[in-house]
Amino acid sequence: MSKKKPNNPDGKKGNPQHQQLQNEVFHQFQQEVTHEGKGQLVIEKEVNVPVYSTSRIRIADVGAFVMDIAENILTLKWLRIAQIGKTNAQNEPVTREQEAIKDIEQATGTHVEYYDYETKKRIR
Repeated sequence: MSKKKPNNPDGKKGNPQHQQLQNEVFHQFQQEVTHEGKGQLVIEKEVNVPVYSTSRIRIADVGAFVMDIAENILTLKWLRIAQIGKTNAQNEPVTREQEAIKDIEQATGTHVEYYDYETKKRIR
């Protein structure tokens, strides 16, 4: 019996092109995103985003948010979020990515930027 090749041998971290663009977007966010006022600015890769409508967790490729704790209550204010993936023939994110974008936008109230890792261009 032969072993079937996995769909994505690199797993959830993505292929090398995905990882390279993720690093570039991460550094771009570090240079462009600023925050003044209460709370701590956090810029991370692989950010867990709870999606309450489906009781799931979506993982944003890059996220920038302000974290604040007041009276033992943690609040997050999302500033920028990026997803990285493939696009279809219509130059739109593939269905799996469209669903992730929709879930993340509903959960955070923040527009999700989308980057095609093959062309290295921002699509939305």
